[in-house]
Amino acid sequence: MKVFAIFGILCVSSPDGLDKRCMNFWEDPVVKYETVQECGIAAKQRGREIEINFTQNNLEIESLEVYCLPIDKYKKT
Repeated sequence: MKVFAIFGILCVSSPDGLDKRCMNFWEDPVVKYETVQECGIAAKQRGREIEINFTQNNLEIESLEVYCLPIDKYKKT
């Protein structure tokens, strides 16, 4: 059975604007969404929260992409 988790890529500019750094992120702890629609709503909300947080801290986002990826609900042992 598949569930969905949020995965994102965030890129920011260095303060001098000469360099760009990108990082991947997951929700911590990972939240497992039962439907892609539920995950999509949460992904939009998380993306907006990140944008607001960066803006409030005077940090410029180069790019922000937030995805819903299918994951296994039950980890095989």
